[in-house]
Order: sequence, then structure tokens, then C-alpha cells
Amino acid sequence: FCQEELIKITEGAGCDEYQVFVSGDHNFRYDIAKTHPYKFKRDDVERPPNYTTVKDFLLGIEDTVLTDGIEADDALALAQCADTVICTIDKDLLMVPGNHYNWRKEEARTVTYDDGLHWFLTQLLTGDWSTDSIIGCGHVETKTYGPKAAKAGQTYQRRVGIGPKEAANLLLVDKEAGLGVVVEAYKQEFGTEWKA
Repeated sequence: FCQEELIKITEGAGCDEYQVFVSGDHNFRYDIAKTHPYKFKRDDVERPPNYTTVKDFLLGIEDTVLTDGIEADDALALAQCADTVICTIDKDLLMVPGNHYNWRKEEARTVTYDDGLHWFLTQLLTGDWSTDSIIGCGHVETKTYGPKAAKAGQTYQRRVGIGPKEAANLLLVDKEAGLGVVVEAYKQEFGTEWKA
């Protein structure tokens, strides 16, 4: 099955060869996360039943890259060049200029430098709270489920801050001004601690 999927992805991306990248155990993001542990919301999520089998198969492919200190996504970004295609379903990599192929949607696209920069600035503002526990330009509040909710009385954390629509409106500037807009938003949210 794995081999068939690799062939399908390679053909869908219009490539004649592929290289696999697999994340190793260590990732610098766990060491530098400030407000919340990186990906802590995934701690209770069980791996798919065949996770280890698939990972072992991928690691058995010649020239597979097992990353150390960075995620496979980072290695994909670093390996991107004019004649490569990043094949992933991860939206985070849409900040990397070049050819991309989303194998789940079977969609190919080219990301320009300006597109990638805009997506990067958007993510700085909106974060990725639901997946990676990154709050972006915002903060986390503890809330309690109301009396009619299935989890009535239980607490949960939710991100409050700049969302996709506000980020889009803030970034209606030329690309050179975009980083300044992000910095100003961070200063308003975090005050003198905005760089942390």
C-alpha cells in the first residue's frame, strides 16, 4: 500500500523520482516554546494503528532522510529548489516558494515568493493553536463549558487574538510593509515582551 501511494503521489506531482523525509525524535521547537509546550494538544491523540509499520517501511527506502533537531517539514523546505516539488498536505509549507502538490486534494500549485511571504506573515498573526499550540498574535483564556454543554462545568483553553479575516485586512499592504504591520500588532498584544 505504501509503495502504491508513493507512486501515486509521484505521478500526481509530475515527478520521475522522489525522496522521503521522516521526522526524528528531537525537534528544536520543543526547547524554545515559550507560552505553551509545542504540540501539547496532541499528547492524548493516539497514533494510527499502522504508524510504526509505515514509518519503518519509509525508513527502509534508500536515501530516506531521518531528520535530527528539525521536523521533516523543515527538511522539505530546505531541499526545495527550482526543479523539486514539495508533496504534502501541510498548509505550513505554503510559505516556501516553488512547486507544491497536495496529494490528498490532488492539487498542484506554484507558490511565488510574495505568496509565501504573505502566508508566513499571516501565520505569525494567526498562529496555529489547534494543531501546534502556537498562539501567534493573541493569548489563551481558560473558559468553562456552560450548563447545557455535554462537558458542562469542565474547563478548556481557547485562543483569543487576530484571526484569519483580521490578518487579511492588516496585510492589505505592500510586501515590504507587512513585517512592520506584524511587529506593531505584536507590540499591541504583548507590550515590551513582544519579542519573547
